[in-house]
Amino acid sequence: MDRRVTFNKVLGIVFMVFASFILYVSLMIGPSINTITGGLLLLVSIFYLVNPAIIYNHQEIQLKNLFGMTMKRYSFLTDTITVQNRDIYVNGSKIKLAKGMLARSEYEDLLSHILTIQLEKKETSGKPLKGSDDILGS
Repeated sequence: MDRRVTFNKVLGIVFMVFASFILYVSLMIGPSINTITGGLLLLVSIFYLVNPAIIYNHQEIQLKNLFGMTMKRYSFLTDTITVQNRDIYVNGSKIKLAKGMLARSEYEDLLSHILTIQLEKKETSGKPLKGSDDILGS
C-alpha cells in the first residue's frame, strides 16, 4: 500500500485565498495581466491541495513535483536510505526537501517508516546500523 506525504494544506489554502482576491480585483477592474497571475496562482493552490509531494511504500520512495510527475525514485533494495537529524540521506547524499512545505505528521510517518526498514535490514544482515545513535536528532 502506498502512503503519501502531502504539501502543507494551510499553505495551499493561503494561496487559494490570495488567488481568489487577485482574480476578484482583476475582474472588477477589467481583464489584465493580473487575471493570468490570479489564474496561475489558483492552479498552483489546487495542485498544493490535491497532489502529494512524496509517495512511499516498502520498496521505494518517489519524490513528486507539484504537477504530480515523479522526479526521483529511491529504492530501499538498491539504495542506502538513512535518517539523520530528521533529514533523509540516500547513499550518503542529503535529499533536499522543503520540510516547511510538507505536512509535518505525514513527514514524521515517513521518517518512522525509513527507520523501521533500517531496523529490518539490520536484523536480517547482522551489521550495525549506520548513524543509529542520533537518528532523529533527539
